[in-house]
Amino acid sequence: MAVVVHKFPFSNELPEEQIITMPVGAVILCAKMKEDGEAAIWALVDENPTAYEGRTFIIVGTGHVIKEREGNVWVKYVDTILDDRNGTYTYVWHVFEVVTHGK
Repeated sequence: MAVVVHKFPFSNELPEEQIITMPVGAVILCAKMKEDGEAAIWALVDENPTAYEGRTFIIVGTGHVIKEREGNVWVKYVDTILDDRNGTYTYVWHVFEVVTHGK
């Protein structure tokens, strides 16, 4: 099976909870912000995926509360995004994936 790196952009509205559709089994590599302000996740995916799933991500600023999850659900740290569009780190965003315990 051949794999490739793909970019999965967030919506322009940060911070918030977002569902991103990606191939089943995608391995998250990082989350970054491009110079144009587009924030995205890069993931290693199957070159010819046959199935897709929606994965939920939470983007929060430093010092902001991450809402408590019920049941067997928790958040897993993905990466930190430094927003340097103004030449200073005006915002620092932290990206988490919402996962079921054991994944």
